[in-house]
Amino acid sequence: MDEKTLARFWSKVDRRGTDECWPWTAGKTCGYGVFSPAHHSQRRAHRVAFELVNGQIPDGLFVCHRCNNPPCCNPAHLYIGTHADNMRDRRASGHYAVGDAHPARLHPERVARGSGHGRSKLTEGDVRSLRARYALGGVTYAELGRSFSISGGQASKIIRGNGWSACDA
Repeated sequence: MDEKTLARFWSKVDRRGTDECWPWTAGKTCGYGVFSPAHHSQRRAHRVAFELVNGQIPDGLFVCHRCNNPPCCNPAHLYIGTHADNMRDRRASGHYAVGDAHPARLHPERVARGSGHGRSKLTEGDVRSLRARYALGGVTYAELGRSFSISGGQASKIIRGNGWSACDA
């Protein structure tokens, strides 16, 4: 990495004390800093920070955070590990709740359903209409899907109650 790119990278890191986290201050994806070296695709900032201090990351290995803080770029907080190491750390830190500890199970009222879901294409009325048209017969899932701008597979799921289960109809 040339000096100009190197300076640009470190200008986006809030370097604090040696034991503190050094947060990435620029763009992020899924909580991790992202950096675009000149004419190259985006890279995770913590991986770049690790390589600048420690050299190339061996193929198939991860750069893990001892601090469990995804935007942190402090090389002292980063270490090489396997996917299993990364998942074990993630669970141990509480950042990956499963089963009855998952937030969707603890607070189902907070889970967006029906037309309240951000990716919903249908309203509750559309779902009732779709189910009523299917109940009359003579129409395929594919035809229903086309008329409601969804796939035939999704129309089938809605009719069988595997999608839009929150709808009363």
